[in-house]
Amino acid sequence: MKIALQHISLSWTKRNTILLLMLFAFIFWALRVSYWSTVSEEPFSDMAGFNDVAHGIAASWTFDWSPFWKTYTTPGLPIARAFQIILFGDTLTAWRFCQATITFTATLWLAYEIYLNSGSRALAFALLFAVALSKPSIFWSLKLAREGLHEMLVYALSACFLFSVRTRRSRVLVPFGMLMAALFLNRANSLPLLPIAALLIAISFSTHVGTSDRANRHRLAFVLLAFSLGVGLLWIPWIIRSWNAYGEPVFLSTQGPYGVLWELGEITVSLEDGRKVTTDVNKLQQEAAARFTTDLAASKYAGEIALAWLRGNVKKLPAIALSRVRRTVYDRSIYLTKVPRQNLYNNFIDSLLIDKTPYTVFSGLLGLLLLGRLYRWEFLFLFAAATVPWFSAAMLVGYPRMLEPAIPMILFGNAAWVALLYRATAHARAHVVSRWTSTHR
Repeated sequence: MKIALQHISLSWTKRNTILLLMLFAFIFWALRVSYWSTVSEEPFSDMAGFNDVAHGIAASWTFDWSPFWKTYTTPGLPIARAFQIILFGDTLTAWRFCQATITFTATLWLAYEIYLNSGSRALAFALLFAVALSKPSIFWSLKLAREGLHEMLVYALSACFLFSVRTRRSRVLVPFGMLMAALFLNRANSLPLLPIAALLIAISFSTHVGTSDRANRHRLAFVLLAFSLGVGLLWIPWIIRSWNAYGEPVFLSTQGPYGVLWELGEITVSLEDGRKVTTDVNKLQQEAAARFTTDLAASKYAGEIALAWLRGNVKKLPAIALSRVRRTVYDRSIYLTKVPRQNLYNNFIDSLLIDKTPYTVFSGLLGLLLLGRLYRWEFLFLFAAATVPWFSAAMLVGYPRMLEPAIPMILFGNAAWVALLYRATAHARAHVVSRWTSTHR
């Protein structure tokens, strides 16, 4: 009787797992394809720039935005779009399907790793449906923008990290490093995640049971070398390109200083040589080509102004940063979009979707931390992957789009509270099952 009950239970679990996976796939694709078919938006502003650069890469491996702006932004999105053009043709529909397919696959991989590292199917499915039903995930799947690419890279990066620490395979850290480089070469604000990822890897691989301290040190060195190799495979070619263009390296882009000044409007600063300068970010960019020989020289000048402003406002920076972080949580408006962010379908489907609220963001962040306590501490990487790029971006600008790619992961963090409740009631449930089994023998 007991063996029969176990067989029925296992069959039920396998059958329902397949049904839930099919439901996830249906919801994920139905929502996105139906959204793409009901709205239209051609690339404009920075999205048009990404598209133009992608065509230059596909045609002649040229990354220039213009004859002057040669390294204006990081190359992640234009390269991804260029490969899509080469492989599947120059249509936005092809881009959307390629991006969604990789996001779908990366989400499944991360869910599988969450299951293997936690033993909880429910937790894995919580991630799947958080992504499938996430309003910002659907919204950005339409666009040729860095947000959608960032989202899928975070899922792939997190899955690769959990896979490496679960299997203890050092060579997996080469593709992990490549994914890490792809992340910050897409959005430069992800760069602060690099040392954190290296630290978490070092801690996770620092000891190996049954080996000497010397062997552990050698293993740790090999692990960090593999990770560095992966990062370098993507990052070094970009640095070499800038060295060839300017005679000195540009590690990310020449846009960085303008990001510091983006929300400040007109400012007056005192430079180190005693000059007082009154300007704004738009004026700096408009005058750059006429005043400087390269965009790197213009960026250095903008960097002087940015540093002068930072020096004069050191005491105000924490309050400014906090207000920007708060704005990304409370505000859902999107800068530079021709399609609405709040209502995607203008019907009852919108009511079925999930989105950020101050409460779900706060509890989700705590939940991601809680996962490290409930299961294994390496789950803290999910928290870091969701928050570090967001916080570092919010130091510069308070646009809600800085948080958008992390919303599905943060919403998933709320599932940790359900897992905690499930564990807290485990003894009571075991007692009830034991009484039921003894009664029906």
